[in-house]
Amino acid sequence: MIDVYRPFADLQDQIVLYVCIAIDYMTPSSHILKIRRSRNITATYESQVRLAGTVQDSNSEPTVVPTRQRQFFNTHSTNLNFSCMKNVMMSMLLFAMVLQAAAQSLTDKAQVLQKVLDYPAVQSLYPRNLEGELKQVTILQQKPIIFPINIEASKHGKPLSFMSEGQIIEHQIEAYFIFNQFDMTATTATVNFAFHYSEYDKITVQMELVKQGDSWIVAKSFDFKERETL
Repeated sequence: MIDVYRPFADLQDQIVLYVCIAIDYMTPSSHILKIRRSRNITATYESQVRLAGTVQDSNSEPTVVPTRQRQFFNTHSTNLNFSCMKNVMMSMLLFAMVLQAAAQSLTDKAQVLQKVLDYPAVQSLYPRNLEGELKQVTILQQKPIIFPINIEASKHGKPLSFMSEGQIIEHQIEAYFIFNQFDMTATTATVNFAFHYSEYDKITVQMELVKQGDSWIVAKSFDFKERETL
């Protein structure tokens, strides 16, 4: 005789499997494997539903399971489907919230960086090429302050150039920004940077910014120039 109560004993396992599928759909693994896995589980689940409705013995006629048992299993199968949908929706909502927070953080970071590039005391120090055009601005990338190369900040109508220390030496870049501090919260930012505008000259700036609405405002700042000696 086939054990018709087996599906009820495995109900918790079924719920765990469906939750795993919901979480797994948010990972960058093969979609084909996900579909196959989902179909296999669904097929197993449907076969258990059929077993719960009818019990067959090799030497007897089909026997109908009592209505109460059938209703019990149907109720749990409905709850299982609802639980699966709820977990998928919650995973998608959480994923959307994370993406939105990351996008907002990158936007704020870009606005603060733009304030650095537009700092009044730096404007007259930007170098020009032989034709008199302002050169592309270079930023030295060094840990722990690393900017994403696709950050939406620019200067002189040109995208920023991000280089390592080795690249700056290799390309003989004399004018570049270097950041010593770039700390941000949801509404405040503290930035300390130096702009090397010649081989030996630089200006160091300390800035404190606050967010007002969707914009960042420089609350206070100070700067000083210095010349490096050999």
